[in-house]
Amino acid sequence: MKVKSFQPYFLLLVLFVLILSACIPTAAPLFLDPGFNTMNITEITVLPVADIRGVESKAKKELPKLDKWSHYGLRTAFRLSKSKYNLTYLKDRSLVENITEDDLTDTDPDWIKNLGPSETRWVMLPVLNSFGQKIDITNKVTVEISAYLFDKATGNKIWFHKNVSKYSTGIGLMSLGFSKDAIALSMQQMAFNLPKNN
Repeated sequence: MKVKSFQPYFLLLVLFVLILSACIPTAAPLFLDPGFNTMNITEITVLPVADIRGVESKAKKELPKLDKWSHYGLRTAFRLSKSKYNLTYLKDRSLVENITEDDLTDTDPDWIKNLGPSETRWVMLPVLNSFGQKIDITNKVTVEISAYLFDKATGNKIWFHKNVSKYSTGIGLMSLGFSKDAIALSMQQMAFNLPKNN
């Protein structure tokens, strides 16, 4: 039986984020509904990652891994922040495959109400805006991600934030694993921005 293990540089990255989170206040969300603290948000359905980069073929083949590592980052953040949200992670990519940047620029209430399974109310949509990698002597990765929390009952956007992160391993040979870890860590940082529901 093959036993999977965490890559050591990912653990170092997580440790680095924990140190930073203890020293630097989390940035204010780019958008937060004024009535957020009065909302009884308990169950959140997390959709697969909407990849709005516009790239084709080879990059699109990595989408199943993108969901796996993005959702891992979100789970880690919610566990560490001790937020009392019950999260359900969906894997059906047909729920997000037609989402474009235009859909998110000016969100329409009717579009929000039809997002995800019909029986859900609070829906989180993680988004990959851009991903760049440069390998020379070092391996440099730049990740731009965003996330939205929608109330399908009202068709309103409740929370939104965007994060741009840059990472470097100093060792170009770590490209594939480090790219996955960079995405997971970026999503983790993003989720820390969502206020707790205590």
